[in-house]
Amino acid sequence: MGCTNSVPAETSVIKKVSLQSQVDQAIALAMSKGHLQQNVYFKISAVGLPNVDIGSDSDPYFKFFLNGRLIHTSKVIDNNLSPDFREDPVHLTYHFEENQTIRIEMWDENTLRPHILMSTATTTVANIMSKPGSVWTSKMKNPEGSEIESHITIRGFSEPIDKDIVTFSLAVNGVDYGQDYYIDIRKTVFRVGEKADSLWTTKGGYSTNCVSFPDIIHLTVGVVGGWDIPIQISLMKKLGSREEGVGHLQTTLRILQSHPEIFMIRPSRQTSQKMINPEANKSHMELKLFINNFQHIPTFLSYIREGTEIEFCTAIDFTGSNGDPNMASSLHHHSTDRPNQYQLAIRAVGPVLEGYDSNQEFPLFGFGAQKYGNVYHSFSMNGDETNPCVHGLAGIEETYLRSLTEAKTSHQIYGKNKSTLNHQSFIFSGPTYFSPTIHRVIELARATPQSTTQQKYFVLLMITDGVINDTDATIEALRIASELPISIIIVGVGNADFSTMDALDGDDGKLGFRDIVQFVPLRDYLPNSHTYTMADAEKIQESVGKALLEEIPYQFLSFYAGKNLMPMQRDHLLPPPPPSYEETMATTHSS
Repeated sequence: MGCTNSVPAETSVIKKVSLQSQVDQAIALAMSKGHLQQNVYFKISAVGLPNVDIGSDSDPYFKFFLNGRLIHTSKVIDNNLSPDFREDPVHLTYHFEENQTIRIEMWDENTLRPHILMSTATTTVANIMSKPGSVWTSKMKNPEGSEIESHITIRGFSEPIDKDIVTFSLAVNGVDYGQDYYIDIRKTVFRVGEKADSLWTTKGGYSTNCVSFPDIIHLTVGVVGGWDIPIQISLMKKLGSREEGVGHLQTTLRILQSHPEIFMIRPSRQTSQKMINPEANKSHMELKLFINNFQHIPTFLSYIREGTEIEFCTAIDFTGSNGDPNMASSLHHHSTDRPNQYQLAIRAVGPVLEGYDSNQEFPLFGFGAQKYGNVYHSFSMNGDETNPCVHGLAGIEETYLRSLTEAKTSHQIYGKNKSTLNHQSFIFSGPTYFSPTIHRVIELARATPQSTTQQKYFVLLMITDGVINDTDATIEALRIASELPISIIIVGVGNADFSTMDALDGDDGKLGFRDIVQFVPLRDYLPNSHTYTMADAEKIQESVGKALLEEIPYQFLSFYAGKNLMPMQRDHLLPPPPPSYEETMATTHSS
């Protein structure tokens, strides 16, 4: 709702902004200000730790390592084999684009002899936060690495500062004709001398008897202070070199969300510090505020914690330009000394994304190979065209290496004499087509309903060595994919001309409904000689992974908020509480 014909013909016409554009602007602004960065904390408890003391129970404490770095040592709990450290939480910053590995060590404190390592557990931040209720429970291992009957429970929480975004536009009816107005939004002042921090000031709007303000307002709930914290909305009129407040409203974000129309108070009638009842008839106040297209954008973690999954899909280029796989110069050349560039790309992304998929079933495609006598522009690498999934990251690499073995054998047997190829051959061929594989992921996304009870987002990793030969078809496929829960990350391997890939990356303008493509040339992260050791590979993978994945949360939120799909509610899926000390002891004694 808002003004009709409020802008004279001789002035610029206010453009109608689509919901998707409004959402994207709000997310981009929040990212630029660092408002989307989230802090999390973990509360840890254990049950049935081994007793390594003499004459009394162990005195446990834990050490918390993040990616190999000790970041927290807990307090000691005396004489307790099932300690609860929930009053001693561990705080850290959540980074989706990083593989944040956690290692917990349970130690026994001793005063007269060295402390004793009792048990360990390893997981990731993603694995904890994506579990129902963000509760992860697992058996622990002894120092030698064998599983024991001790259990650890880690509960994940988002920091209480609300990073949700709200976005809306405003209009006011009942203003004077031909005047220049703007809206000022501030935190409400409750103490004398306290400064009212500005939250947003709109651009000016020219009026007849109603004025629409051209910019879309974006506020982060935590910056405001909360959904129910009073804010002050003032209608200001420009009078030459001075300004005058002509209408005021004290309200909250929650009220704005549920009431598209609220009357404002003129200063001469009543103090502006009184909260307006939006349900009351205030027509005598003349000034009516219209709240248009109020949109709530939850945080990325809000979706993940409520069960939205991310499915990792991979597509590998087997075109002839990769070179004979039997030759050391081939981009597919495999050795035990170091991963090849295709493996680098898979390992850069896979360990991060696997924690967001509960069943660990990952679609794996190949393209550009001649198999069974025909060139396939998209095929299931497991040989099952009805179900392209392999299990786990190990399944991806095992299937890839098995395909390389087949290709090496075929290239050795047939060499350049392709006329003798039979139906068992696997030969690198071409051309390089992207669109068939993108359409297969489109089919997967279309087959997965998106609702308040089921949500799955797809991330397709495409690894290629050169120029694509179906640019127009690929752009059309991306346009279709952009309206679905899909992101596409492309890694260029080798030294080819990747200018076409840069055109697919939406950084300079969206190709469709929203920006879904991120391209990274691997050579930008390799040493100058393009030779690297196994130790180098780990650093390369970390840097490439960050570059590829940093935009995924933005693209993810762009889809769900742009479709007005809120996080699922999965309270009924919460796991049972971990066993109590008494229950554990009873089970131990009964057995």
